[in-house]
Amino acid sequence: MEIQDLIMMGAILIGPLLAVQVTRYFDERKEIKDRKLKIFRTLMATRGYKFSHLHIEALNIIDIDFSKDKGVINTWKTYHSKLHKPITGDAMSDALTLREIEPSFNKLLHEISKAVGYDFSETEIEASSYAPILHEHIESQQNKVLGYVVDILEGKKSLPVHITDSSQLLIQDNNPHRPVYRRLRPARDRPSYRSPGIAIRKRKP
Repeated sequence: MEIQDLIMMGAILIGPLLAVQVTRYFDERKEIKDRKLKIFRTLMATRGYKFSHLHIEALNIIDIDFSKDKGVINTWKTYHSKLHKPITGDAMSDALTLREIEPSFNKLLHEISKAVGYDFSETEIEASSYAPILHEHIESQQNKVLGYVVDILEGKKSLPVHITDSSQLLIQDNNPHRPVYRRLRPARDRPSYRSPGIAIRKRKP
């Protein structure tokens, strides 16, 4: 058997195995890139709603899917350290805190965009963000209501209750010849009524 025949037989045997390995290699690379792209798309889509569940979930898996991208990991660590700055509850102070950490978030998105092949600048990321003011107002009101309810349950605040004198209540009167509303008289001054057709007899002593 000549050398050419041996090479041919080896190629026939090794070829399918090599093809399988090459296919798996490219499939794994595609899967990794898809996961990175999903994180990037999620953070871009929710950059105006940083308290959303999807936004936080995407941030928490950066360490996994970008473990070999040192630029992304270092930028994420910087942003992560600033996220732990406590929220005071004061609207002005908290707004200033969020404004201070915004550049770090834009830089993180910039690094991630380079890793997935987009390379958006930090200015583009900040300028193209959109979040309706109405949504922000609704979210703020919901947080206020939730905080008030929590304070009531924890005994820090009380629920105000107003007691109104029933004699001062106004009720509707259907008689067209009288004013539309009249005051409700106390129970002791109200006339008693009997249903028609029912006779009430008093027992003899």
